[in-house]
Amino acid sequence: MNVSFWGSKKGDNLSPNVQLPPFRKNSSACPLAEFLAVIDETFWKFGAEALCENGTDKIDILCLVYLRQLGISRQLERGACALDSKGLVPKIVYFVTLGSYTFQMWNYIAVVAAYRHVQPVALYIVGDRHPQGVWWDRVRRDVPGLRFVFREKPSSIAGRPTKLVEHLSDLVRMQLLYMNGGIYLDLDMVVLRSLEPLLGFDLTAGLMSPVEIANAFLISRRRNAFLKDWYIGFQDYEAKWTFTMEKAYNLSRQNESQAYIVPDLYRPFWNEMSLLLNSSFYFDWTRSYAIHIWTKNGKIPNTVDSIQTDNSTISQVFRFVLYGDPRPRHTEPYHRNLTELKKLL
Repeated sequence: MNVSFWGSKKGDNLSPNVQLPPFRKNSSACPLAEFLAVIDETFWKFGAEALCENGTDKIDILCLVYLRQLGISRQLERGACALDSKGLVPKIVYFVTLGSYTFQMWNYIAVVAAYRHVQPVALYIVGDRHPQGVWWDRVRRDVPGLRFVFREKPSSIAGRPTKLVEHLSDLVRMQLLYMNGGIYLDLDMVVLRSLEPLLGFDLTAGLMSPVEIANAFLISRRRNAFLKDWYIGFQDYEAKWTFTMEKAYNLSRQNESQAYIVPDLYRPFWNEMSLLLNSSFYFDWTRSYAIHIWTKNGKIPNTVDSIQTDNSTISQVFRFVLYGDPRPRHTEPYHRNLTELKKLL
């Protein structure tokens, strides 16, 4: 029986209340899982069992986790989760959300942009609770094959408690990339074009500042050496905002060949919000692979009406994703199309 990974028009979703029994620890049998669990004990209950199986080199391991959470027969798994990336980074896209979260329009746009421009073989949202809200309902309807995978929120980092959920998310995204390879995106990261030119590198990342490597957009092969050293750095975890980014930057200085750092992977930067939000400033966003919305740094448009005629960078980008055309929508045909769009939304 052939099982297609991509499901129906509506995304399949798993109840966030599902709890799986922890995989039996045996470091001699599975050093990869032991390595990931040293920093985060909750990994044993998430991906360890699938990671530790033989013959998963050409298998989407997170697909195995997903199907087992749904109770799908293991006889069907290998065909459904087969993966052939032809030696490149697999086009598997991950978003991570931990805790209660209400989807906004920009989250919808981020997921739709990833689906359209990456053309992924698999598209996951990983978290401990389903996102909520009308935009979550819409993205499940509009993005075929979008799948929610339950993952318990890490309780600590190398035994140290933290209130910074962003750092807990850092752990999860690194685990996903290390065990499976693929493309991690923050839920406010909007991909603007094909990522094919970047899939031949072992790891690709952008800059947060001249001395910080950002982790809101990461492309990595599985078992990547740079990612491994970055993850090991969490053994010395400090609960400061820039911890993760500084660790990565220092590693890149020690061995520049392990990571491909693209300064303009996504711009504007967090301190260039005027380029993003102010229509008086011109910014050529078509040169970037993505745009980070920086939702904590300014007032972001959150309705379809608010982006129709505004000529700021962010409105251009949102129109480009929604309509395939970044230009302001002044003309009557555009208004008729907007009316039809509102009926769909």
